[in-house]
Formats: sequence, C-alpha cells, structure tokens
Amino acid sequence: MKCKKCQTVLPSGARFCFNCGARQPHEPKREPKQPSKPLVDLGGDIERQLVELFFQALRRRVEEEHQPEQFQRYSERLYESGFRDTVSRKAAHLGEALRSLDP
Repeated sequence: MKCKKCQTVLPSGARFCFNCGARQPHEPKREPKQPSKPLVDLGGDIERQLVELFFQALRRRVEEEHQPEQFQRYSERLYESGFRDTVSRKAAHLGEALRSLDP
C-alpha cells in the first residue's frame, strides 16, 4: 500500500501516512467468495465430510496464524483431550439435521 499523496510505502491498513501525515482512504474488507458448489454432499457420509471440513479449516487457520508444522501438535492435542470425539458427535448431530432437510 502506498500513500496517495507522497507515494511512501505504508503497512497494510494504515490510516495515515507516517511520512507526510495524509489521511489514507479506508479500504473495506472484502467479503470472501461464496463457494460455487455445496461443501457437503448430502448423498455421501455427511458426518465424515463435516469432520474433514473442521480439520481442513483448523489446518488453514494454524498455517495462516502460526507455523505450518504446528498443525500436527494441535491435531494430537485435540485427539488426546477428547475434543475430536466432541467434533464427531456434533458432526453426527448436524448430519441428522442436514438429512432431514434433504427432500
């Protein structure tokens, strides 16, 4: 991002230029694109798909905010704590609800 007045390189999200003091235009956060296809195939194993989606989202989050190699530690910790079983039970509950919506 560059200052609109003096072209100084600014950190992302800067509201003012630290060089000339000019106010920077507000850039609204972009909404994430909606997926073009359903995330869950209602004809398949819904519970397994939901658990996979959870762990894919966890992996993405860990890789974005921490070091990618830490995902294995997070995954092991979830397994040891029993939280993985909680995720599976919730996925089963959601799977039942999704099946009831399928015509």
